[in-house]
Amino acid sequence: MIGACLIKDPSKRPTAQMLLQLPFFKKVKSEDNHVRCMLNKVPSLVARVQTIKENEAKLQAEKKPHDKIKEKTSHDEYWRGISQWHFDIEDLKA
Repeated sequence: MIGACLIKDPSKRPTAQMLLQLPFFKKVKSEDNHVRCMLNKVPSLVARVQTIKENEAKLQAEKKPHDKIKEKTSHDEYWRGISQWHFDIEDLKA
């Protein structure tokens, strides 16, 4: 069915009437029911946020001490670099 719908030449694709005769579409009682069935399988927003937080916590816990040292060194070098930025405001205005 999907392959037939993806044919480039519209004249060779099945019509909507032909597709409605297929068991896939005949089994769907109503569009609302179909959407509801699909959405029931999706976890709630609260559950998804909780999963994301748990995964982030696991990743942080799994970080090796060496990675944390590298991260701190990188952060320190960044701040050392930008702390030396001195802009002459008057020169910028000109």
